[in-house]
Amino acid sequence: MNNIVCTSCNENIQVNLEKVQGNLFCPYCGNIVDLDLNNKSCSLEREIQLKIDDIMDKRDPVIIFNELSSLETEHPNSLAVQKALLLQGNLHLRSSKKLNYFVIHCYLLNLFLEPDIFNKNKRQEIIEELTNSPRLQKCISLSSNPNNFLREYYIEISERFIELFLLGSSKYMRTFFGITQTKKASKYLAYPTRKIINNIFESKDIDLSYKKVLMKAFYIAFGNKLENDYSYLNEELNTDTLTILRDDFPMVF
Repeated sequence: MNNIVCTSCNENIQVNLEKVQGNLFCPYCGNIVDLDLNNKSCSLEREIQLKIDDIMDKRDPVIIFNELSSLETEHPNSLAVQKALLLQGNLHLRSSKKLNYFVIHCYLLNLFLEPDIFNKNKRQEIIEELTNSPRLQKCISLSSNPNNFLREYYIEISERFIELFLLGSSKYMRTFFGITQTKKASKYLAYPTRKIINNIFESKDIDLSYKKVLMKAFYIAFGNKLENDYSYLNEELNTDTLTILRDDFPMVF
């Protein structure tokens, strides 16, 4: 199956191009889909993605940011470039003199692990960044499926947070004689993950639809990073929360 974007309504269409004879009509708007334009667009997207991959292989966050910014100037409406810049966050602003975890984009989610360390203004700033930042809104406006983009974005930053701040934390992962007990990670991380999910749900600053998407995204990310072992986490979560997590993603847009 091939993923085609309707050149009239921008909806994604799954179709086997080998079986298409004559014109392809969009099932959503009924207009003819320009396959030549799709082919050119796909070729350009692949070229841009290869450039992004090459840039991301570099270790210096300043170089990465500068080169992504140059690529953005060349292709201001490339979703791939905008997403790369979104996920890169402010790593290029890191300082050897002052430790600031907020240069790491996924650290925004620490609001739900340690909410008490943030004042009201900072909490609101983080929520705004997670739901309505200019870069995020740009990505959403460029996406042919905004709801799916938001889900995947939340899953990706959740996976990064779990990797860096849960699996990478001696506070949550037990270490004996320098050896971390990774086989029991799903057990050790059930509590902080439950805390994060519950705090997302109980937040009064996030719209309900965003809450549900972020909760479910973090739940999925937990499974992705921990071999789908939900047994300990599900024991920690109450029935109402599990019902929300097992429902389909809500539509935000």
